[in-house]
Amino acid sequence: RFRWVDCQLHSLEALEIPKAIWKALTRLPRDLNGIYSEALQKIDDVHSDSAHCILMWLLYGYKPLKLDQVADILAIDLEAEKFDIDNRPLELQHKLHKIVDSTLVVIDSARGQNVVQFAHISVQEFLISELSSAEARNLFSINKELGHELIAKTCLIYLLQFNSWE
Repeated sequence: RFRWVDCQLHSLEALEIPKAIWKALTRLPRDLNGIYSEALQKIDDVHSDSAHCILMWLLYGYKPLKLDQVADILAIDLEAEKFDIDNRPLELQHKLHKIVDSTLVVIDSARGQNVVQFAHISVQEFLISELSSAEARNLFSINKELGHELIAKTCLIYLLQFNSWE
């Protein structure tokens, strides 16, 4: 329940007009699945590939991701199989929430490291659950095999790019 309240407060704090706040109060999702589904649906078409990539890495990666690593991951064009350092997102620390809503993903700055992680364990549970898979399938293909394939392909492109410079 605390997580649900926190997410609701987060969605309301962006509103400034009392009429908009009251209207939003009547439309609040009733559970966390509703909140997370709504957050997935809010992802811009412009950012959908990047958001998908970040979520897959967080779901199926084996180590926590530092912010710099996420920037490098997003600089990889999977279709062209190319890493372009000039495509690293600018000021990602301040703009990550524009790619993936902060109800889903946050940056943990504890211990002097900027680690990108799920906002709560319930986000991960939502994304891998059967119920949400069907809901999220319209937006993203989320499954373990595709996740590992995406991670492997990203790593190979990244490593081969540096190998070709030698």
